[in-house]
Amino acid sequence: MMTNEDVLAWLRTLEAKADNYYCGVLDKKKEKSFGVYHLAKRPYEMAVGGRDPTRTRSHGVSLLVHWNSSTRQTQNAAIALYRAIESAEQPTIGSSHGKYIQMQQNEPIDVGIDENGICEYVIEFVIYYEED
Repeated sequence: MMTNEDVLAWLRTLEAKADNYYCGVLDKKKEKSFGVYHLAKRPYEMAVGGRDPTRTRSHGVSLLVHWNSSTRQTQNAAIALYRAIESAEQPTIGSSHGKYIQMQQNEPIDVGIDENGICEYVIEFVIYYEED
């Protein structure tokens, strides 16, 4: 089963880079960070017959881009990451073989600024994959 830690390790290999990466809890609110969370409220997907005939699984990701106080720079970082994810073709993530990445919106979503004035964007996507 794919984990958020697997996704985080894969994100580190993309062209779009951050100074900090985290999974679940933003460490001390460091600027120029990418954070991986589960995508909430996803339906359970199982083939008729149960787990054995189910060949493709999915993993939903909500990715936080926590950048700096510049709206323009934060948006540009989010767009670069969005494009890198969108253009990934059948990536290996952990021990799984990605088949398709389905972006949930047409662009990164501006979620405003945090309590320290740092701009943030969210990128949501679903990775469809086959397990070994």
